[in-house]
Amino acid sequence: MKGIQLTLALLFILGICIPKTSISQDITGTWEGYYGTGEYYSRAVGMKYLWDKDSLFLHMELQQKGRKISGIFYYYSDSNHEKPDVIYQVSGLLDKKDPLSFFRLIMSGVVQDNSSRKRSNLLFHSLEATYRQADNSEQLYGNWYPEKGNGGVYWVRKTSPAVSSLVSNKQPDN
Repeated sequence: MKGIQLTLALLFILGICIPKTSISQDITGTWEGYYGTGEYYSRAVGMKYLWDKDSLFLHMELQQKGRKISGIFYYYSDSNHEKPDVIYQVSGLLDKKDPLSFFRLIMSGVVQDNSSRKRSNLLFHSLEATYRQADNSEQLYGNWYPEKGNGGVYWVRKTSPAVSSLVSNKQPDN
């Protein structure tokens, strides 16, 4: 009888100590895709975007530790992909109840600004993100917003579970 009580007490204590929320999907990795502004660059068709020729390439590297997300993202305004315009540092926090259905990444710094007018702080402020698995790939999509004015939409898919040293060694300029 005491053995059963001891076992039940141990299970109860373990139940209290183990976190109630668990995040089953880890979004750590490299993500690539496109972004644009308004309807001129894309139009939503169900859960897919049809991208016009003027859409711009977007690269993200995200690292998830529990509910916390940190990382970098950059984009190219030219088709050569020679040098990113701006490399942003981002951070966010996943929701406890439904972590990947919707979350927001906020600019937390600028790693490198190659823009022609050094306007990186005006160009981007936040990304709203929704995670999904479709077509044998992991995808993030949503809206992006500048500090002021109109933003647009983006869509990226996971191309690698790894991240570069830029994510772990980020040193923002501002």
